[in-house]
Amino acid sequence: FREEQDNRIQARIRELVRDGQAPIAALNSARAELWAALSQEEQDEYDERADTYTMQGPPPELQVQ
Repeated sequence: FREEQDNRIQARIRELVRDGQAPIAALNSARAELWAALSQEEQDEYDERADTYTMQGPPPELQVQ
């Protein structure tokens, strides 16, 4: 989720920080808000991908080098 939605998350963090939230709180708020805005189908797709990554590891392009 974070990798694909990073631009939206970062934009929301900037808004929240401007409104007075601490950066770490803004990060958590932004991710929670954007996650809640997804449809159940979209959340299910991300959950399935997360389960796969947990069992098999993420694809090489998402692995930390």
